[in-house]
Amino acid sequence: MVMLLLSIANIASIVVAVAIGVRVLRGNRFTLSGLAVATVLVATVVWSVISLVGAQELFTEGSDLPERALFWSAVLVAGVRSLVRVLENPAWSPRPRDIIDLIAHPAAMGVIAAIPQLHYLLVTADDGGNLSYAFGFWIHSAVGLALSVRPLTVLLDPRSRIPRDSARTRFVMILSWALPAVGYAISALVWGPTGPNLAPAFLIVPVAMMGSAVVREGLVDRLPLARGEVFEALAGAVFVTDGLGRVIDVNAAARALARDIDGVEDIAGRVLGEVCPDTVRILDRGGEADVPGTTGDRVVSRSRRPLSTAGARRSGGA
Repeated sequence: MVMLLLSIANIASIVVAVAIGVRVLRGNRFTLSGLAVATVLVATVVWSVISLVGAQELFTEGSDLPERALFWSAVLVAGVRSLVRVLENPAWSPRPRDIIDLIAHPAAMGVIAAIPQLHYLLVTADDGGNLSYAFGFWIHSAVGLALSVRPLTVLLDPRSRIPRDSARTRFVMILSWALPAVGYAISALVWGPTGPNLAPAFLIVPVAMMGSAVVREGLVDRLPLARGEVFEALAGAVFVTDGLGRVIDVNAAARALARDIDGVEDIAGRVLGEVCPDTVRILDRGGEADVPGTTGDRVVSRSRRPLSTAGARRSGGA
């Protein structure tokens, strides 16, 4: 009966994740946030499929599915970490060290899963062919837990840049950690590597809520403008904000304008109207005006234009 319920939960998780993934791809939302969502969904589907197989027939010596399951669990952690970073700061653009930090854990697990001679690091078998976790599994679990600390801290911290309007999304992400983490611990202690894992089965709830809170609220649409030389070197100040008023992207001239008028240095990911109220009042009026600033008066001509991306809008030009 338990295995039947696990199978149903895994199938439901697969169906929900695929449905959300199709919706994301259909909208051509190949953004950084869209990539993070897609990573979480793909990891959910594959891990659920492996768990579904384990619910039908216990794994024995020679099977590489337990190692593959651990690899996809590492991918899932990386995907959620990326998603939290985008939630915290929609203008976030990963640097090389950020990319290395995100892929190091799943890459290491992928190498071990791909090379049979290294499987003993994660799973061992006794003389009867019964499987048990090796020291590498506990290292992997400890690393995954450590990597989860910062995202969870960000989501729980009321001072984080995730706006109050996204409280529902914040709850989704916290739930995304809590349920699979509990299932992961139970499965490791009860079945070990021989049976299914409760973690992907428990993903059905957060994955379903992610479809509502992330896709419907337009998270995957929040695309920063290209940080190319042309955009950065524009003489006019360009602010790009999302539906919540947060700064998605900003060029050098816009940063200089905000610093000159409101004395604010760091505006990326913050609500423009809260950190730069005087700048917003100027941009909202339209037309031309003389604007006093710390570096002297300037003439500003303002315009506003919606972007084709559903979740963002462009404000201002000077």
